[in-house]
Amino acid sequence: MSRRSYQQACPIASALDLLGERWTLIIVRDLLLGPLRFSDLLTRMPGLSRNLLASRLQHLQQEGLLHKQQLDPPAGSTVYALTDKGRALEEGLLALAGWSIRHGYLPAQPESGEPLHNEPDLLGLAFKMAVDPQQEMTSVHELVASGRPFHLRFADGQVSVRRGNASHFLIRLQAETSLLGRALFSRQLDVAGCEQRGELIVEGDRTALPRALAVYGINVV
Repeated sequence: MSRRSYQQACPIASALDLLGERWTLIIVRDLLLGPLRFSDLLTRMPGLSRNLLASRLQHLQQEGLLHKQQLDPPAGSTVYALTDKGRALEEGLLALAGWSIRHGYLPAQPESGEPLHNEPDLLGLAFKMAVDPQQEMTSVHELVASGRPFHLRFADGQVSVRRGNASHFLIRLQAETSLLGRALFSRQLDVAGCEQRGELIVEGDRTALPRALAVYGINVV
């Protein structure tokens, strides 16, 4: 199936020729935190059919943005992972997300009160976006949001975020996604109160907790 083109000598138009079709950048976004199986991607995207997902994945593979890889036993699953070329889209996607937040283009919470779809993964990217570039930190933070772990690694002035548990960490926070999200956007967290109510579990070097949270602009109250 041929793809439509803007047919303009413009790098923005050329990028949209490649990435502008529905779901394409959402697939890239979900792979930023690590590889996923076909079934994982399908579950994360209500309304996306198997055939359309297969088509988008094939397109991204042909363009060299992702590739298939086999996980080691005992899993042995085939997963999709971004290539270096695909990962290079991260800066642009986070900049687009930041623009959306600054100008109020955020979806309303569903009337049912259910959390937004895929919220734990989106929270991982939100924490990376919130990092204060003036803060100097060399460590690993692990967050478990509604049972889904991810970790942020700080080194050489850079921060990376990945899905899954870290082999070691300076600090680990475990809570519901909604609590961690409120802390991020209100810029404060009542650690003692949340722990007393059983809403938060803190592990690691507690003396480092205020400084660790300050990296994301969160104050301990």
